[in-house]
Amino acid sequence: MIKNIILDMGKVVNTFDIDDMLTPYCDSEEEKKIVGGALFYTKEWLLADEGILDEAGLLSAMLSKLPAEYNKKAKVVFDNWDNYMRENDGVRDFIMSQKQKGRKIYLLSNASIRLVDYFETKSIFRLFDGYVCSAAEKVLNPDERIYKILKYILGVVFVAILLFETAVFAILSSFTSFCSFDCSICCSIGMFSWAFIEPAEGKYQFG
Repeated sequence: MIKNIILDMGKVVNTFDIDDMLTPYCDSEEEKKIVGGALFYTKEWLLADEGILDEAGLLSAMLSKLPAEYNKKAKVVFDNWDNYMRENDGVRDFIMSQKQKGRKIYLLSNASIRLVDYFETKSIFRLFDGYVCSAAEKVLNPDERIYKILKYILGVVFVAILLFETAVFAILSSFTSFCSFDCSICCSIGMFSWAFIEPAEGKYQFG
């Protein structure tokens, strides 16, 4: 019996569309490629998600990759990218329907420390019973350590969980994606779990 629902944030609870974050500040596709490539598609972005690199370090790394003429636009993108995430259609109703069935809802996300403050400002996160943010814990999903932290937060010895990752709901996203939740790790530490991989085709990872 499923007792707990674990949701990822980007592209599940919220949109995470890099083009939306770049378009208001970049004048061409080439500018978006240059600025976006210096921020979002970098090892430093992952280091920020892991809590190793702070905001100042991430910005410094971004600017160091760019010609000086892009610095102003890059700084504005950096300061505002999280303002362009929005709550996905249907996810609030889904959460409420699961809570009405007595299930608890948790967030497990690779996210920089900036997003800890973001969680506090958005009403949908008040519906959650708890969350694990990679930067706050200084460990990335799917490292076994982050599942142990999640298990501790759940407060049980053995738990059945349902994991929802990127592109979980057909109603939320028309594409499918690799599922970073690792059910084999969950199972190895006593968390009996299922994870959606290809929701449109109804395929699951089982552990």
